[in-house]
Amino acid sequence: MKFLIVFATVILAISATTDNELWLKFKKTHGREYKSFREEQYRFSVFKHNMKVINQHNEKYDKGESTYYMGVTKFADMTPEEFRSRLNSSVITKSTDQVGEVY
Repeated sequence: MKFLIVFATVILAISATTDNELWLKFKKTHGREYKSFREEQYRFSVFKHNMKVINQHNEKYDKGESTYYMGVTKFADMTPEEFRSRLNSSVITKSTDQVGEVY
């Protein structure tokens, strides 16, 4: 029983180190700086959740259950709602105004 507790603790420590390393690399790669420690902690928790989603999806990809592979992008510290909001704010609508006379 003690072995299982020690083993689980080691696995959690390795996982935390990996998360921290990925987080530091993400921030450096994408030039991320946060206004407060609290905001950084929140963004880190969002990032960890997104990494879990990415890893679960990629396991399906490896098994042939998905046709695409997911990776870390500059949006990995955003919630799905924040991502959609940012995406929708940059949508260009097609103009219906006529430029000149119709012959």
